[in-house]
Amino acid sequence: PGIRQENYTLKTDILTYTIRFENLGNAEAIDVTISDKMDATLDMSTFKVVNSSYPVFTTIDGFDVQFFFKNIWLGKNKKGFVTYEIKSLNNIPDITLVENKAGIVFDFNQPVITNTTLNTLVEKICENVIFTMDTSICKGESFQGYTETGVYIDTVSIGSICDSFSQIFLTVLE
Repeated sequence: PGIRQENYTLKTDILTYTIRFENLGNAEAIDVTISDKMDATLDMSTFKVVNSSYPVFTTIDGFDVQFFFKNIWLGKNKKGFVTYEIKSLNNIPDITLVENKAGIVFDFNQPVITNTTLNTLVEKICENVIFTMDTSICKGESFQGYTETGVYIDTVSIGSICDSFSQIFLTVLE
C-alpha cells in the first residue's frame, strides 16, 4: 500500500495487488472474469499470479490481463479473490504515479468496477524530521512571528517527499 497519503513505494519494490469479488446476485455465478488493464509503467515480464481462491486461468495481451474463473459456481454472498505481483520498469522517473482498477464480470452481466489503487513510485523514502522546542519570551516580543502563549507547528518541505516539522511550546512572560 505504500506509506503516507500518497502511498509512496520504492521503485524497486514488488507491487502486490489483490482483486476481491463477491456474488451479490440472486443465483450462483457459474463463471467470473476479471479484466485488469495494467499501467504502462509496469514491467509485464515480471507479472506473476501468487494466489487465488479458486483455480484461475490467466491471459496477458500487452497490458491487458484477464483472469478466468470457469465453472466455479460461486454461491450467493460467496467471495473469491486473485492476488498477483508485478514490478515497475527500471527507467521510470522519480515520483511516478501508478493507478490500477479492474472490472469483474459475473457470467454475462455488466462489469463491476473496483476501486482505484494508487502508488507513487520513488527512488527513496525518507523519514519526516520533528523538532520540539520549549521556549519563553517576554510580553511584547515575538519568536518566529508568534507573540502569544501556545503550541505552534510549522512544516518545512525537505525535497519532494519529506517534511520537517517544528513544534514550538511558547510561553509569554509578563
